[in-house]
Amino acid sequence: MVSTTLQRFKRDELSDIVQFIIANLTSNIDVFYELDVLKRPPLPTEVKKLYRDAKYTPLLKKKDHECINKVLRSNGTLKKRELLAIVDHVMTTRYLLEAFCIAYVGDDESLGSFCAMIGYSENYKRLLKDFVYLKRRKHVHRMAAYAKAAVNLYGVVRVDEVFNIIKYFEGTDKSDDGYKREKGSYRFTVMADPKNFNVIMLYAYLEGLAGNIPLTIDGLLLAGVFGREY
Repeated sequence: MVSTTLQRFKRDELSDIVQFIIANLTSNIDVFYELDVLKRPPLPTEVKKLYRDAKYTPLLKKKDHECINKVLRSNGTLKKRELLAIVDHVMTTRYLLEAFCIAYVGDDESLGSFCAMIGYSENYKRLLKDFVYLKRRKHVHRMAAYAKAAVNLYGVVRVDEVFNIIKYFEGTDKSDDGYKREKGSYRFTVMADPKNFNVIMLYAYLEGLAGNIPLTIDGLLLAGVFGREY
């Protein structure tokens, strides 16, 4: 049932909320891997190979594809009832909510505030009790945080240099400890499992999770005035 809080939003406000949710959801590479209608550049071959080698089990079901595709193809023309249904579907479907929250670009406090603002605070609080989700989100955002810190420090830095910094401080984690779920939905992840982390996956992270940092086609991360000049 659609939350009462959500129903109070006007149609244009709901459209912005839906665009925001889908933008974050599709920044999750586990989701992005399964989509074929996005206008963004496709995943690098090396990342696709990670998924094939891992024999990744598809996460999205038919209705999930329908919801995401409807938004991506709509050009902002969806009716209020359609927008309400899409938000409710993402926020009440356990694996979609987790995928959205893992890729959400803000901090945990703003994520909680967003879920409360649209009336799905209880769903988010239940997710916070899941230690697998917590480990996945922490890993993904710690990697993106390294990139932001390196850019703030150096102004201009290559992605492969950021990767080497991460390897120096984090080492290489090839264990499966805590990143797989024994049962239930979203049991496996490629994006949020440290054993799959490499420089190509870092590129994929930066396309979405740190998208506010300009990334050039030749692999340079730019800060502030450098980004504006570029």
